[in-house]
Amino acid sequence: MSETASVKTSSPGSSDTTTLSVCAPKAVAVTDQRIRHLERRWQETGTLEDEAALLIARVQAGQIGEERLRLAARCGSRAAASASPEEAADLRADEAALRVCLAAARYVLQIWELSLPGDSRPRAAIRAAEAVAVESSPTNRQSATAASDLPNDASIETERQPGGASNAALAASLVASAAGSAKGDWVDAIESAVESVLNHPPDSPGALAGLATAVEREVVPWILGHSDPLRNRVEERQREGGGE
Repeated sequence: MSETASVKTSSPGSSDTTTLSVCAPKAVAVTDQRIRHLERRWQETGTLEDEAALLIARVQAGQIGEERLRLAARCGSRAAASASPEEAADLRADEAALRVCLAAARYVLQIWELSLPGDSRPRAAIRAAEAVAVESSPTNRQSATAASDLPNDASIETERQPGGASNAALAASLVASAAGSAKGDWVDAIESAVESVLNHPPDSPGALAGLATAVEREVVPWILGHSDPLRNRVEERQREGGGE
């Protein structure tokens, strides 16, 4: 039914690893009743082991693929890390990479809005990129490309100001541009911009941990098919006529 494997887990941006001895999935028949039982048990206990057992069963049943399990592990899910093979997932698959970068850009957006609360250019660009992540239509991609110019201008205007606001605007510009065209090494560029924001001030040890948590909460539920916070947010804005 299963085989034992040792898996090293780590959070994004952290060098700390934890080795877990777990059961790796093998191809077996798993009934819907078994999965429902595992879901109820995990909901009751909330333990890492029970969530990992549920994920393994869902892989065995063909509900989720091992690649998505590895993506969830890369995005900070310890249960997915314990249930997946040791190979690291490639986060450069366009849709997953865009969602990770969006979560990071949203996280550092607070730096911009604390410094310039009346300037919504970066937020507008992130919203345009989110619309692409939900529906990659030509219209949405064109809107994201157009929206990317505004925070880029904002970044240039504020580049001499302390506090990382300029790079926060740059991250928003880059993620909107990526959503519009996905050309070039945009993942590295966004990562660099976000890291530059988190270096201001340098005495904020919780900043990177907060980023890892933000990415995990935003992306892992979508990868594992539990829920889609990004889609829910976009659809809520559409219902409310653009409000958040």
